[in-house]
Amino acid sequence: MPLKPKAPTRRDRTFHHQRAEYVENSFARHLAAGTITKDDISLLREWIDEITAQNDISVSRSNKIAFNMVSWRRQPSLDRDAGQVDRAPATADAPR
Repeated sequence: MPLKPKAPTRRDRTFHHQRAEYVENSFARHLAAGTITKDDISLLREWIDEITAQNDISVSRSNKIAFNMVSWRRQPSLDRDAGQVDRAPATADAPR
């Protein structure tokens, strides 16, 4: 008797596939639109690589973080490194 096909699950990667190049496509689109700069892209890559290594997150999660960061980009490019960006939420509300 043949086995019945099973419904896709979260662990079935053929159904839920994500690729790292999706982020690169997003970066290219936003760069062409003028939403972000090359400096922003390099900063985002560095930061996403750092949190991916620290937290062992999946490609899907890192893509989601990158897409959110790109879509939230609303202000001019700042001279910051990944360490300063990582500490920014803690100091964002601090008086200047």
